[in-house]
Amino acid sequence: MKKNAWMRTVAALLLATVLLFTTQPLTAQGAYLEGDDRFELTLDSKKGLQGDYMLTRDGVTGKHMLLNLYLDVIDSDYRTEVVQYVDDVPYYFDPVAVSAFSYRLKQAYEKDIDVTLVILLRGDEHCGKLGLMAVKQEAYDPDRLYAMDPNSQALTAFFRLIARRFGSDANGAKHFILGNEVNMPEAYNYTGTSDPYENADLYAQTFVKFEHELTNEGNYNSRAYISLDHTWTVDGEKDEGIGGKEFLDLFHERVHELSQDCRWNVAYHLYAPDLKKTSSIWKNPELLTQEIDTPYIGPGNLSVLTDYLAETYTPDCRVLLSEQGYDIGEGEEIQAAGIALCYYEALTNPMVEAAIFRSYVDEGTDGGLDLGLVAKNGKEREAFRVYQQMDGKRGLYIMAYYLARSKTTWK
Repeated sequence: MKKNAWMRTVAALLLATVLLFTTQPLTAQGAYLEGDDRFELTLDSKKGLQGDYMLTRDGVTGKHMLLNLYLDVIDSDYRTEVVQYVDDVPYYFDPVAVSAFSYRLKQAYEKDIDVTLVILLRGDEHCGKLGLMAVKQEAYDPDRLYAMDPNSQALTAFFRLIARRFGSDANGAKHFILGNEVNMPEAYNYTGTSDPYENADLYAQTFVKFEHELTNEGNYNSRAYISLDHTWTVDGEKDEGIGGKEFLDLFHERVHELSQDCRWNVAYHLYAPDLKKTSSIWKNPELLTQEIDTPYIGPGNLSVLTDYLAETYTPDCRVLLSEQGYDIGEGEEIQAAGIALCYYEALTNPMVEAAIFRSYVDEGTDGGLDLGLVAKNGKEREAFRVYQQMDGKRGLYIMAYYLARSKTTWK
């Protein structure tokens, strides 16, 4: 029997119990979203959002908050009072930006919200002069993300400052993700090469360096994560990436060579296999299989990833569903189903720390996708109502509705 299977069996029995005591027909959508308080979900919340909406918008619920930390934002090319020395060489940081992040972390801590910081490097001119980029060139694109140079002394200073000021030991972030979808080096974490070995080696060196600084500063309650997109054995839409499984295997091998003590975890993006068709989660089973060679990992087969991690590496490895959203193109019910199915996977898998959704509101920056729980005009979508309630009263009740619909009506 596969690991985690017993938990999924228990969850399925709970869902069956919910449906058994449901008097309304499954087609009566409204009855599933309001007016029923017979079932209260008591599992700990794993839901969250990218951005600080839980701090700035009244009534937005969640346990997890993800913020992007761009190195160029905290960098300063002027002498300031925020300085970090490495081998007697001073590196300076923007006191306003550092204070702003510290304040957000303090707010979250006071509200018992766990923060995830994603450490990213954009093509900033001064960061380039400091030697932070792995790719050395005359000029850098400010709208592009670059891989970091693990041999850079300046990078040590940045990592050390982040560990000291923003780590869990200072009531800061619980989770740190280094880079974004690093198995897609052309689109993100640009390295100048698509070679799997070179990319895994470069990222492993950088990861070991960051994890060392994080633990060296006493942040024993913080975790560091490798960031992967939703591909598993395929290499992206334009064949410019590296399958997640191949990258992970190469990364682990190189980390093990560099450090016996480095602890790594996986930040996965649990999108639908076809980004523009949320229904592909259940309508295209050949893309989300239960086999190890499945093309994609998504809602419906997350256990393939977690079983592989536990059986191949260690059951102590944690999975953070750090970015996923579902397009509105097929209608509100289908989008809401994506949210519900993803969260069901998170709740019933003990290796999963959280499910953090991409967009509270449509942002127009997601490659033509509208992933918001709320429309640009402020109208709350069905997905938002599901998000708000899915781990409170009637949580499993609501998810049972979408699970049943995806297996019957929407087939």
